[in-house]
Amino acid sequence: MDFKKLTLGDQILGGTSLVAFLVLLLFPWHSVDLGPFGSADIAATSSPNGFLGLLGILLALVLAASVIVKMTTVQVPDLPIPMGDAQFYGAIAMLAVLVLKLVLETEALAFGAYLSILLAGGAVYGGFLLKGQGATAGNTPPQAF
Repeated sequence: MDFKKLTLGDQILGGTSLVAFLVLLLFPWHSVDLGPFGSADIAATSSPNGFLGLLGILLALVLAASVIVKMTTVQVPDLPIPMGDAQFYGAIAMLAVLVLKLVLETEALAFGAYLSILLAGGAVYGGFLLKGQGATAGNTPPQAF
């Protein structure tokens, strides 16, 4: 693996999406205080709207994997759009899914919910830095008249 192949956008996108993946898996999204019995912590993949948390985890994993593949010598097939654009749109999708999960159930939000949203926002910024870079062979820019 060659870390020198990564641009600043790759580093931001890869780092934030990898940490978002871990936060969504390990940190509580909801926390309910049970008084003398402690508290009940609910992960992002648990109800309510656990499918949105799972989708956020999958998007974070795919974004992190797309950056890791850049460090290797693996040849990625051409996409209909440039890879940087696909990463940017994937990061926007991850942020949208997590914001939707946050808006649909705002009871007893825990630290993991807020941290996940911040990390998804960082991934969008990293994707924005990558947008427009690395056009594939099949994508030639339009010619000026």
